[in-house]
Amino acid sequence: MEVKDYRQFHGKQRIELKTDGKKNINVIEGENGSGKSNLLNAITFCLYDTEEHLEESKEEGLNVYPYGNRDKLEDLDEGEELNGYVEVRFGRDSPEYRFKRSFTTVKKGENQFSDASDDLTLQRKEGSDWDIKDDPIAHLNQILPVDVRDYYLFDGERLDTFFEEEYSENVKKGIVDVSHIDLLERSENHLKRVRDQIQDKDDFSGKEDELREELNELRDELEDLEGDKEEIVSNLEETRRLIKQKESKLEDSDDKYIRSRQEQRSKAKDRLKNLRSRKENLQNRSGDVLAEAAPIVYCYDALDFTLEQINELHEKGKLPPRIQDYFIRELLEEGECICGEPIEEDHEHELKDLLEEVEQGLDEDENLEGKSEIPRIQDVGTEKVSQLLDLRGQIREVEEEISDTETEINEIKEELKQYDTSDEDIDVDAIEDQLDDLEDREETLKDQKEDIVSDIALKQEEVDNKDEELTKELKKKEKHQDLVKKLEFLEQSIDHVNEIQQTVLGEIRSQAQEKIEEYFNQLIWKDEEYEIVLEEDYTIRVLDEFGMDKIGSLSAGEKQVLALSFMSALTSISGFEAPIVIDTPLGRISSEPRNRIAENIPDYIEGTQLTFLMTDSEYTTQVESRMKDSISNEYLLSNSGLKTEVVER
Repeated sequence: MEVKDYRQFHGKQRIELKTDGKKNINVIEGENGSGKSNLLNAITFCLYDTEEHLEESKEEGLNVYPYGNRDKLEDLDEGEELNGYVEVRFGRDSPEYRFKRSFTTVKKGENQFSDASDDLTLQRKEGSDWDIKDDPIAHLNQILPVDVRDYYLFDGERLDTFFEEEYSENVKKGIVDVSHIDLLERSENHLKRVRDQIQDKDDFSGKEDELREELNELRDELEDLEGDKEEIVSNLEETRRLIKQKESKLEDSDDKYIRSRQEQRSKAKDRLKNLRSRKENLQNRSGDVLAEAAPIVYCYDALDFTLEQINELHEKGKLPPRIQDYFIRELLEEGECICGEPIEEDHEHELKDLLEEVEQGLDEDENLEGKSEIPRIQDVGTEKVSQLLDLRGQIREVEEEISDTETEINEIKEELKQYDTSDEDIDVDAIEDQLDDLEDREETLKDQKEDIVSDIALKQEEVDNKDEELTKELKKKEKHQDLVKKLEFLEQSIDHVNEIQQTVLGEIRSQAQEKIEEYFNQLIWKDEEYEIVLEEDYTIRVLDEFGMDKIGSLSAGEKQVLALSFMSALTSISGFEAPIVIDTPLGRISSEPRNRIAENIPDYIEGTQLTFLMTDSEYTTQVESRMKDSISNEYLLSNSGLKTEVVER
């Protein structure tokens, strides 16, 4: 890639990212503020006219920074402009595509600027010449379309929150994005529109017209609910982003005590989330065990009575044989099986032997299935009750831990509110009040989302029932028979398209599960092997060697590795061969696990070009030594004030 006067980057800076064979890793190291994250922004700016990292940081004021290099802008007079560009080149052995987006920054006054970006341009190599292409977006969509870019170009800091509450929505979106089912979705929507148009245009009267009006009204209500849900989800995401932002201000405070207490609170909050998740898992398991145990416990006296009756009849010799002798004689006399097939000679011998056993009472013990089965069932019930009591005990222990952790978090909150900080740039009391409001808002939005999801399901059921009722009414009248056939055909088509979608998503989910498990076990620093299960509801289970689900007790670093494994699984099954760029890949992982991950990374996503944008605290001597044999290019971002230059190491 090449940048000219883009943000921190002074003048023209060219970065060679070509990799070769097993040397498939590029490392670009830079301190915070040197422009490391802006290299990721430069790529998304060039290709998609958006700066992903800045959108996450609007409250920090980064969005007011101009495209143009501030050092050069300082030398301009009011009304003068600075021109720059970002160019990204693709090609396996040599550049075949040159995507470029230019920009202009006009100086309006002191610290006042106006930005404008040009359209994306593309030159493609044809033989030895570069030809300008009129449809750069079409070519880009063949390399890295917008729907899947987030799985190739992403900020490692986002991995921290990927497996937070309600993460299944993130997982589902990822699976849908790489499944390429957009054509099927468009087909389904088109079929539904045609169906609705037919129902609206036909000349209805009486009962069917009334049903049609009711159906249209229900569909409008369903559409409104879907819109409300989108708004709630958007507000929930924004609220969580603001919470993270407020917490980051405390984490970055100059006051050591504030940083320390906030770090302690962050760990306590992570622990609380894990405990709540563990409690939910235990409650689910408890419910399953209860469902298995309850019928046995309820019928325990009846089972005892039945067993006594069997034993009593057995002692008196009054138990009937398992098979009545006259059934066997009838088969032998007719020479034909009950299925109509003739009885072969081998089968005839088997039947005669069986008849002899029945007549002599030799199979009596085999007939007493209840004599052994009932005690086994009772043993299962006793075992399940024991499991249930154990699970209830674990739930009580977890609830106590939850209570203690909530108390710890509240105590830290009160301490911070009353603390007289030496950091003049931060109002701790105000931030704590804002966090209180935001966390209350988060809980309210979560409840609203849960309610509206339930409302949507109920409304959809109403729509389906009313649609079916209308179809039945139409069938009653001869004049509507052609219409009924059309509607039935459309409904069948919608069902088939939906079926195909679910089949495709199921296959993608299965492939993703396999890849997540492979990458997670490849990167994780522990010696034990984990089984990853990606459920139909898009939740993920991380099973240890004993089959216990560890998703609720994963550390922050382990969750980040799981998120990285998920993102990488999507890239491997997306069907696109694009390079991967990760900003801050090891930011939240402690030193020893970080070294182990660095040791395993060279074998990770074999054959794919990887570029890591890393801070010096991530790219330690130990990490470098473990990755060195796989590093193709290594750069340092040299920063002085408003100027950054890319230096090859």
